[in-house]
Amino acid sequence: MSRKLRVLVADNDRAFAEALRLYISSLEDMECVACAYNGQDALCHVEDLQPDAVVLDVNMPYLDGVDFMKALCLMPQARRPAVYVVTAYADQVGLCRQLMGLGVRACLEKPYPFELLCERIRDGFLTPGQTYARQVERTVMHVMLGFRVSDKGVGYKYMQNALQKAILKGDSAWLLKDITVEIARSNNTSELNVEQALRGMVSKIYQEHSPELQDLLHAACCDNGRQMSCRDFVARMARAIQLKYGL
Repeated sequence: MSRKLRVLVADNDRAFAEALRLYISSLEDMECVACAYNGQDALCHVEDLQPDAVVLDVNMPYLDGVDFMKALCLMPQARRPAVYVVTAYADQVGLCRQLMGLGVRACLEKPYPFELLCERIRDGFLTPGQTYARQVERTVMHVMLGFRVSDKGVGYKYMQNALQKAILKGDSAWLLKDITVEIARSNNTSELNVEQALRGMVSKIYQEHSPELQDLLHAACCDNGRQMSCRDFVARMARAIQLKYGL
């Protein structure tokens, strides 16, 4: 979305609500339109302010989380915000099932990190293409951690970017040369610097010889003990990551 996501915080714990409001207000892509400290006020804010998302507590005065959701279900579908429950009662399976059945997107247990909460909210508004790109980004981050190499230096960042680009393009014509050009431009450096950093990172990854690397080499049918060239490494690892993680 080009505009900011508008979030309503509904929680009778004023300290929690204020802390979350301040965190959301610090983000470039979200804004907190209001805080409500009971369910009735929260419902009125939904009708008046039409937020994109609501962060909802369950145990609130006047109108609890379940009754809030029942009232929300009576509104036209187009006007219903996405609701994310953050509560101390998230371990109660029956309650969570009831809330999910009423349309809650996620039932999260307090204390839940604000950063992860806002990431969940963002994910709910991504297009299918954006969702896949986010999935690829997270998977490649996981793989890079699995390689057990230091994340210090530009080589780590460039390799992560190269693998993401190779996976997203999904085309054998997407050669390393094209990738290095894009990475160089986005980082205001030369193609030679990018190529050297990538080659150095390939060597470090092979030196560590982590279980993650072994799994991917096997998936790529390249577990012959010889180090691949940088170009082959990026292309084959990208394909192996897709196979292993179902991308």
